[in-house]
Amino acid sequence: MSETLIPNIIEFMAAVDPFDKLTPKTLRDVAGMITIRYFGKGEVIDLQESDQLYLLRTGAVEQRNLDGTLRARLAAEDFFWFFSINTS
Repeated sequence: MSETLIPNIIEFMAAVDPFDKLTPKTLRDVAGMITIRYFGKGEVIDLQESDQLYLLRTGAVEQRNLDGTLRARLAAEDFFWFFSINTS
């Protein structure tokens, strides 16, 4: 993570529940571990990559069930988590 981006990330996260409850040091530590990703409209997030927590800064995401029905609509300051289940 670029050191120049960390203050901006801290400012954003400090206004989002539950991250606003972290101590300043923990918030800075977490901000330093973040990977920023940009997704275009209609792009599908590959959930096979690894365990991920997504925090939306701008835009919106639709979560869909396997049958294609809408599960949830998420927007700025919402977050969601996907994890891999290892069955081997």
